[in-house]
Amino acid sequence: MRPRTACKQDSESILADVQKEIAHAKGKTMPLVTIKAFEDELSHSQTKDLIHKVTEAVIPFVGEKLRDNTWVLIEEIASGSWGIGGKAFGLKDVRAIRSQE
Repeated sequence: MRPRTACKQDSESILADVQKEIAHAKGKTMPLVTIKAFEDELSHSQTKDLIHKVTEAVIPFVGEKLRDNTWVLIEEIASGSWGIGGKAFGLKDVRAIRSQE
């Protein structure tokens, strides 16, 4: 599990980077892909890899010129805050499904 203090620092750094990108992207088309995952489901390296691979998957559809304006957001959802079929679903449930594969 990631230490919360590191997450806060990372979040502040990411927010500053995003604000810079927003200023740079104003008036331009901006493909946006949002992925929702449970908190602590992905490691930092998995998140980086996912962002890279999703960007690579999108570029053939939007064109190379939009690479620098293609955004991939990973939104972390608290475990148990996701409902499926009327029941709360959490990271433990995801891991149980994975173990059945």
